[in-house]
Amino acid sequence: ITTGLPAKQAPGGLGRKINLISNLFTIILPRERNIYRYEVKIASFTPDKTCLTPTSCKNTLVNRKIINRMLDTNDNFRNSYAVYDGKSLIYTSSPLQLEFPFESDKITVENENLKKIGTFKVYIKPVESENGPEENDAHDMEENDYTIQLRVLRELFRRNISNVNGIQEALVALETIFRHSPALKYTPIGSNFFRTNICSPLDDQIGPQLVGKVTLFGYHQSLRLGQWKIMTNLNTSATTFFSKQPLIEFMAKSLGVSRDELSRRPTIGNHELKKLRSEVKNLKIETYHIPNVVKVTHCIIDVSHKNARDITFEDVAKDGTKRILSIDQYFLERYNKKLDFPFLPCVQVKPKNKNRYLPIEVCYIPEGQHCRKELSDNDKREMIKFTADNPENRFRKIVNIRNKWANYDGDEYLKNFGIGVERDPVRLSGRTMQAPNLNYGNRKIQPRGGSWNIRDLQFYVPSNIRSWILLNLAERHCRFNDLKNFSDQLQRIGRAAGLNLGQPSDIKSIDGSRYVNLHRTLTDARKKQVQLVVVVIPFKDKTIYRNVKQIAEVKLGLQTQCIDHNNARKCNPSLLGNLCLKINAKTGGINHVLTQGEIPKIMAQPVMIIGADVSHAGVTDKSGISVAAVAGSLDMILSRFAVEYRLQKTPGANRRCTEIILELKDMVKALLEVFYNCTMGKKPEKIIFYRDGVSDSYFQEVKEEEVNAVRRACMELQSDYQPAITFVVVQKRHHVRFRPEDHRDGARPEGNVPPGTVVDTEIVHPVHRDFYLCSHLGLKGTSRPAHYTVLADDSDFSAEDFQKLTYYSCNISFRCSKSISIPVPVAYADLAAYRTRLRLATLSDDAKQKQMDSPNILREALSAVELSQPVEHSMYFV
Repeated sequence: ITTGLPAKQAPGGLGRKINLISNLFTIILPRERNIYRYEVKIASFTPDKTCLTPTSCKNTLVNRKIINRMLDTNDNFRNSYAVYDGKSLIYTSSPLQLEFPFESDKITVENENLKKIGTFKVYIKPVESENGPEENDAHDMEENDYTIQLRVLRELFRRNISNVNGIQEALVALETIFRHSPALKYTPIGSNFFRTNICSPLDDQIGPQLVGKVTLFGYHQSLRLGQWKIMTNLNTSATTFFSKQPLIEFMAKSLGVSRDELSRRPTIGNHELKKLRSEVKNLKIETYHIPNVVKVTHCIIDVSHKNARDITFEDVAKDGTKRILSIDQYFLERYNKKLDFPFLPCVQVKPKNKNRYLPIEVCYIPEGQHCRKELSDNDKREMIKFTADNPENRFRKIVNIRNKWANYDGDEYLKNFGIGVERDPVRLSGRTMQAPNLNYGNRKIQPRGGSWNIRDLQFYVPSNIRSWILLNLAERHCRFNDLKNFSDQLQRIGRAAGLNLGQPSDIKSIDGSRYVNLHRTLTDARKKQVQLVVVVIPFKDKTIYRNVKQIAEVKLGLQTQCIDHNNARKCNPSLLGNLCLKINAKTGGINHVLTQGEIPKIMAQPVMIIGADVSHAGVTDKSGISVAAVAGSLDMILSRFAVEYRLQKTPGANRRCTEIILELKDMVKALLEVFYNCTMGKKPEKIIFYRDGVSDSYFQEVKEEEVNAVRRACMELQSDYQPAITFVVVQKRHHVRFRPEDHRDGARPEGNVPPGTVVDTEIVHPVHRDFYLCSHLGLKGTSRPAHYTVLADDSDFSAEDFQKLTYYSCNISFRCSKSISIPVPVAYADLAAYRTRLRLATLSDDAKQKQMDSPNILREALSAVELSQPVEHSMYFV
């Protein structure tokens, strides 16, 4: 619950009514019931049987084993049906009859193989208020600090939020109660629960074959507040775990070769070594080569350049003599093990300062290790095949989840707290808004079903490309005839769209993997003052793509358009049409605009629409650098956008602060200055700000920090400049889904809700001003609507005016001829952040390490990725 937000409005009325089914199920709460909350601490014993200071353990899996053992074996908890959050809190439906503080007997727990994990003690006491502990008599606990009253939720649905803390505590307690049973039966990962086998219990589906990984199917469960009730949100889910396998086999699979092929290689190239490092960094492995030791667990931090024969170290014998040994010599002498593959690289394991290296042939990947890394393109395609269910199939599985997986009707813990769940999902009414009319150069069109064909349409303002070259980096896969045909077809389709694209000045083929050649060729193109380089990339190679963009955009200020070599050979007209869309936008053209009659009324006065996003460092990126980007409109027809980006560093291990855009004031001020220059001295009278990537728990902080940052930017531009600001959070990472109740209302091909469908009743927040909008056509799987929550609104837009503006702004993307899932300014900010992170990725490991050790890390990193003119002021990101 976030306080101080704009008051909830009457729902909108624009559009055709459509009956929908959601994947939300109403929760039935007892009318008069309290929940009791206790603090838990766990102490472990050392091998010499010394009891350590009680703490809240961090390993929730071990924590649950300890608490469950205590609840099962201690008579004080018989029939208590206590539920545990895995960390530091226990909840019960009635007061525990204990003397506090309670101290358990010793508890010993084992893993699945009956190997002892450790011995522990548990300490329990009622949760105390900030004012200090109350009486410890369990019989006097009806109305005190450890009592959570569910009646505060009924007050919430009457719009009474005077007790925000009580509401939050009740919601956390309910979430814990709902998570308890599935956490005992399944493997919990975040809000998802998985079975540890490869068969999907949803329909006995076998998971896809991935590179060294297995797919686990499961379900998502979370609680959501509706307009008049609380609901549980269920959805299908899938994730990947590493298969149990020798490390050498996994590495071979990652390189696309067999184990025998890998073992026969005299060396491994730098490109392959970089790929292996990316795949195995932070991977946990086990070794079994030490006599009388069952196994030793390690964590990989690097893959060496050198092999087991070339890596040497100083060995000290028992008599004190020293000598230099290689790793393969050491294994032969120490363990009587002759290495089969001494010419392969070794893995370096933690701790880094110990310089420990292991031959990969003695390392094994254990089972049960969750894969947090980004999947390869092939693995992504395989996952999508198995998980992209159309609405009918997905909702059939969701009902199955409710009845069998979650099994709410048979959940004894829910029953003990007097909680039930409706059997049928929530049904509701939505509205489908009509798509806006769009102006092209030669005529006006209205999109049907979320997309339109650009054949026979000419760009609203076509660009004039006087000079361009075609650079082929896939010289072994694309011959000159392929390139000539591609060039001719691109020109033909471009000219049909009004794009002035003549014959290329040059068609050149080079080896794209050689950085020096690529740099030299692009430098020559810059000297010849070409406006555009169309680059053919082999096999969508990400490293080559990053190098092209880094050289062209950072060092030379050269516009590029990349295409995969297979697509260049196929010359599909639709794909080439989309390529022309991007080329026209990058080189200064305007593809299409809203017709004059469709431009929202508010655009009659100077208005700037801004989109913003923060892209965080990945799991394996230890720099901790986040990229913040904003994109702002520069005209009333939303055809021109400027972008600003900044880097921000996460201090220490704390990732929290990077959710806030730290330099937003300066970024918005820079956009306002560009707007001022582009509109002959005008300033926006209204600013509409769409903020992507903020979770509910950060609403209050974003409202206080970022909304005020926008206001300060305006005042720095001019002290009395105070435009009306509307600030809206856009969320895509949620699990709410809809399907039409009548399949005839569904949009082809999958039967999803039609583009333009908005929901602003029944399942929306009881207090916040919010709505769901599905603005795009779902071509595969079940469409995910965007969720919009208004944090500030000086203009006091009506619901339907703002919903219409939002939907219309999803129809003006210059990257495609279809409506997209989020407003264009947000999409452009996402792209700008992504492209900035790509440029960061081109920095060498040595450069990254120097920057990480430097006090000026952000300034140096930003300098390394700053764009050159004239790319900086173009729409290069499309």
